[in-house]
Amino acid sequence: MKLCKLAVVLTLLLAGTASAQVGRTGVPFLLIAPGARAAGMGEAFIAISDDATAVHWNPAGLGKYPLTGSWLNFRAGDNDTIQSVVLVKNNLPENNYRQYDMWGLVNSRLAKWDGRKWVMGIKQELKSGQSMQNLVTRYTGLDEELAEPYVNKLARENNQIAPESIDSLRAMITPVLPDEYLYKDEIQFGFDKLLKAYYELRIDMNGFNQIRADVYEVVGNQAPSEDKLDKIAFGFDRGITAKGDRNVWMPFDLALPDTITCIGSDDENVYIGTAGALFRLEPDKLKWSMFTASGDSLPSGKITALHKFGKKSAMLVGTETGLAKFTGRNFIPFPPDANAPRGHISAISVENDRNAWVAGDDQLFHFDGFKWSNFHDEEFTIGESLPKSAERFYGELGAADLDNILAEIRNANPALGDTVAPGQTVKFPYSLGYRGNITTLGIDDRKRLWIGTTNGVANFDGEKFRLFGYRLYEAPQPITVQEIASGFIPDRNPEKIEKLSTLIREFNRLDSDQLETGKKILVYANALGSEVNAISPVSGRKTIVATDQALVMYNNGKWNRMPVAGTRGSDVAGIQAQSGELWVNGRNKVSVYSAPKKQITFMHSNYLVDLADDIYYEFFSFVYPTSDWGTFGLGVTFLSLGNQIRTDEIGRVLGNFYTYEMALTLSYGTKLMSNLYGGVSLKYINSHLSDAGAGKEQGSGSGYSVAVDGGVLYDMTRRLTLAATVTNIGPDISYIDADQADPLPRKFSFGYSFKLIDSPYNKLSFVGEATKLLVDLNDDFTTEIEEIIPHVGMEYWYSNLAGLRAGYVYDDKGVQKYMTLGASLQYSSYRFDFAYIPPTNEDYNRLGRTIRFSMNVGF
Repeated sequence: MKLCKLAVVLTLLLAGTASAQVGRTGVPFLLIAPGARAAGMGEAFIAISDDATAVHWNPAGLGKYPLTGSWLNFRAGDNDTIQSVVLVKNNLPENNYRQYDMWGLVNSRLAKWDGRKWVMGIKQELKSGQSMQNLVTRYTGLDEELAEPYVNKLARENNQIAPESIDSLRAMITPVLPDEYLYKDEIQFGFDKLLKAYYELRIDMNGFNQIRADVYEVVGNQAPSEDKLDKIAFGFDRGITAKGDRNVWMPFDLALPDTITCIGSDDENVYIGTAGALFRLEPDKLKWSMFTASGDSLPSGKITALHKFGKKSAMLVGTETGLAKFTGRNFIPFPPDANAPRGHISAISVENDRNAWVAGDDQLFHFDGFKWSNFHDEEFTIGESLPKSAERFYGELGAADLDNILAEIRNANPALGDTVAPGQTVKFPYSLGYRGNITTLGIDDRKRLWIGTTNGVANFDGEKFRLFGYRLYEAPQPITVQEIASGFIPDRNPEKIEKLSTLIREFNRLDSDQLETGKKILVYANALGSEVNAISPVSGRKTIVATDQALVMYNNGKWNRMPVAGTRGSDVAGIQAQSGELWVNGRNKVSVYSAPKKQITFMHSNYLVDLADDIYYEFFSFVYPTSDWGTFGLGVTFLSLGNQIRTDEIGRVLGNFYTYEMALTLSYGTKLMSNLYGGVSLKYINSHLSDAGAGKEQGSGSGYSVAVDGGVLYDMTRRLTLAATVTNIGPDISYIDADQADPLPRKFSFGYSFKLIDSPYNKLSFVGEATKLLVDLNDDFTTEIEEIIPHVGMEYWYSNLAGLRAGYVYDDKGVQKYMTLGASLQYSSYRFDFAYIPPTNEDYNRLGRTIRFSMNVGF
């Protein structure tokens, strides 16, 4: 049986894969470049491998962001302290953490992360005819007469000397001027000129230092000569430049007082609470607004807590005497007679404008969109009793402190009788469901409230409270607190026993160290029972908690420590979750977890279009990241070789049969160490070239094999990445018998990627790659080197919306030299790629007019 057409197809396919050695291998379809993005940049992609095609190019890419989640650290100085951080949505075309600007309090000053460091302000240009007073009034929004103190403050920020230095020189020289000296007025006028120049940023420090030296010399001489006095009187111009610095350093906190109490954001603006007023900064305009108790209906000028309220630019503003809603234009106080939060507001959490929780004056309040309440209405059914319901509702605390809880419930319900009738409603105060003062609150996607206090973590799901970090203990016999504590300390260390005994007494509010038989108490068990610094629900399954002892995650019922390198729970001042990303505010750094996305890639390409219309190539891959085990990938490669004509030995047509080749790939990638990533793939290969042998040969005409790929990626610098892969390592593939087996197209590749431009709106990368087939390595050294195939390419992205690519493949031995072109359009998580090989001389370019389309989807 002769397979004429198939022989032609395979011959051209071998040539089309651009290698002098491909003719010595089987299944050369494994070398076809999947993904139109990679194909458009000269098939040089192993050093990028940042989408779902990494399962083919380099499985190490699966272990690197964006295919694997990554922790990024934004550090302040070693001696700096980051007290708080908020996020403001920017206009950058990003769909990850870069879509938010970070603002924070660093060493009690307002600062912004500029991409490399925390900065306390920016340069503002003084336009022609504009004074610093004009600049200040525009920045602060104040009238000119009220802006004067800020002009002085700004001048101090932008001069190397203080105005007191000029006044000091004047005060030194004035008493020693002789009465008969003729140019006293010129000296006084000169100091006035220096002060004016100071506020115009026109002080020349070299000249000023000369003036200062001359004054010191005169003051130190009991009888100064007129020449030296004249040098001062007519030398003030030395300390003044003709034109001042038009770039003025504008501190972000220019309009703020020294004491900042809290910071918040409505996603568009930065809000700063102080001891006397509320301030709002519009970052895009760099304009401040100030709101006070006397002028804006705030309950108090001392701001204690801030939180966005609803979808619009509204804020809940907590003060030391109550709560108000800010609509963006005016304040709406919540009056105490409406049972709104009162007193010192310590914490606020908002899911939406119909589900908010606020802690005020040792009480916990809930807002349902219509009214505030600090208790739960428990409606009793048949067979329920007050003790049973209270124990269920308050969880561990209900079991350990039932008598006191029942007494508090009765105080909250003065008309409550000895029994509760079915259908009766009883108020259960929220404040009985936790212990300690509330430090932070959070609401997850299941509408559970997470409560952080000075005594640990609790949550409330709308039906009951649950306490974490403590173990319920029932006294089996009369026993002391010290004996109980001793039983929980394995090494019987006296200091530890005494410390735990104190915790037990304080938490359970015990009047005596002696417990009677059957008495239930709660015993500190782990770090979740220590003071909570921050809580942030990430989803309905996950919540992050920072206590004084640990940084931990609640994940679907289980607690685990968080893998944030170098960050202790006691260092964490705040945690925020936005758009699937996580910001952990440590002592001198902010650690950002940039979350990965699952990805799917599809690709279709007609192949050898000048030969036949039923030859095509398909590629599909799927990437699945996990939080603990790295990232897994699945790839399917399929090459249709079309329908073939079956003939016998003398050329008679016997019928048709269909031929194809395919491979199934399973991949895994992970981070090996800092800046180094590794990955491995396992392939199953099926090559179906015929359903029968040729002539007298027996067999199906199909071959099977397996292969392994391996790769590494190394980020040498922020811009330069190196990579290496070894692919298709496995046993030879045979169709009829082992003696006729063909080797797999085993290949070694080494490549690089260099980011020449890496800004939000413009990204330009250059890539290069050298590939060498590891088959029949019997040639001389020079020939083996000549068989290395270089690939080069570039990729440009504008605004993460449109991409352009170009590349070149140069296979001298295989006589394949051709250019590649490519383009992309991206919207949100959808990317459409196109690649094209322009037709040139067929002797050098047998793939001319090949078009490839692919789509990548992240979700």
